[in-house]
Amino acid sequence: MSEEARRAELLLELESLQAEFEEAAMRSQIAARADSNLTPQQVKVAGLLALNGPMRSSQLADALGVTRATVTGLLDRLEQGGLIVRAADPNDARGRLAEVTPHGRQALTSLIRSATPPPHIFSGLLTAHELECLATGFKAMLRAVQALAAESGGPSAAQCRPRPSG
Repeated sequence: MSEEARRAELLLELESLQAEFEEAAMRSQIAARADSNLTPQQVKVAGLLALNGPMRSSQLADALGVTRATVTGLLDRLEQGGLIVRAADPNDARGRLAEVTPHGRQALTSLIRSATPPPHIFSGLLTAHELECLATGFKAMLRAVQALAAESGGPSAAQCRPRPSG
C-alpha cells in the first residue's frame, strides 16, 4: 500500500474514532453539567471570561453570536451563583466588565475534571507501548492545533491557559 493510501486509510479511521470519542465525552459532559447546574451557554461565558479576563457584555455577545440581552441574562444567573462579578470599566465610566470569580474558576475546573478523566485512570487499561503512542499522538495534535491557530491568527495555547486567580 502506498504512503498516501495508508495516510488516507488512517485519516478515515481517526475520523471514526474521533466521532466515538466525542460521543463518549459528550455523555460525560452532560453528566458533569447536570451536577453543576450550569447550562452550556453559561459554561461558555464563564470559560471565555476565565481565558480572556474581564470582558464587556458586547464583547461576549459578539464572541457567542447572541444578543446583548441574552448575555445580560446569562451574566445575571452567573453572578447570582457567585461565578462572576461585574464592576465598572476603568476605561469607560458607562461600561461594566464581567470577570470570573475564584469560585467560578473552581467550578469550571471541577466541571472539566469531571468530564475528562485524568490520564492515570487509563494506566491499568493500557500497555506502556499504548501510553507511549497516545502521548506521541497528543503531542502531534497539539503541534497541529498550534500551527492552525498561528495560521488563522488565533490565540496560542499559552494565551488560552487560564490566568492564575488572585
